[in-house]
Amino acid sequence: MDWKIVCITLFVVFTAIMLAPGGTIGTNSLIQGEPSDEVAVTNIAHRGARGVAPENTLVAAKQAYESGADMWETDVQFTSDKNIVLMHDDTLERTSDVESVYPDRESYMVSDFTLEEIRQLDAGSWFLNSDPFDTIANGEVSKTELQKFPGVKVPTLQEALELTKRLNWKVNLEIKPLEGDAELLVRKVLDQVVKMEMESQVVISSFDHSIVRLAGELNPEIARGVLVKEARPGVLGLMRENGAGFYNISGAALDERQTGQNLRELKAAEEGYGVNIYTVNERKALEALIKNPFIDGIFTDFPGRLNSILSSVSQ
Repeated sequence: MDWKIVCITLFVVFTAIMLAPGGTIGTNSLIQGEPSDEVAVTNIAHRGARGVAPENTLVAAKQAYESGADMWETDVQFTSDKNIVLMHDDTLERTSDVESVYPDRESYMVSDFTLEEIRQLDAGSWFLNSDPFDTIANGEVSKTELQKFPGVKVPTLQEALELTKRLNWKVNLEIKPLEGDAELLVRKVLDQVVKMEMESQVVISSFDHSIVRLAGELNPEIARGVLVKEARPGVLGLMRENGAGFYNISGAALDERQTGQNLRELKAAEEGYGVNIYTVNERKALEALIKNPFIDGIFTDFPGRLNSILSSVSQ
């Protein structure tokens, strides 16, 4: 996707929305609360500050917090013994040294390892070796930070929540689609959130909208969001049916006519829906998005970059 084209298209879509009949500008905070008189963009650190630190680790979360992110996003999955860990991929190879620690395993699926086995892995050195965003080569990561990466462990959900609570911060927990254990995973996630009295600091989201709906049925006090790759007709029905408060859509879909229609419908409904765009990293694209009052939040791998843009605009 050419983000220069996206930026131009964003302007066109935004103009069309503003001129369309019935279009209204709404304001939302990512966590339910008092409405604001100003349109503000929530800076959501995607898997922590994964552009400059190993994704879905506490190091990446801390870096995101220090970079000025309003909240962070992470992915949760079951281990084989039904503990909950932070991991995006279904398998462990990309973001750990699992192949060297367990060279003879037939499967490297997260769900085929116990928590104790996963805790033996180094989930940080891979970032040094692969430099996925070329931020190390470009000198964007300090030597002090680099020294923190080797030996970093895959966090548990409890550790992630403890850090978030200690920082008086917020977190979006994306629950990965599951075939058999989805309900158990949702229940255990919600139980942990309630146990730690963090209902107001957590958002539950998923591409599997039945998970979002189930979470609402089990605990309507915890905010929820649907993840979608592309816009489709009937967005209000989607939100109401699944009890979602947030519509999280891919930035790649912003040049579609249906996306503009969805944004207009969500704001015109005046039901408090929030619109968040994922995952945007390019500076020009970020600068364009924050000027769109129909967008409430942005997921980014570079929360420090977004924070600097927002800070410059507010001055």
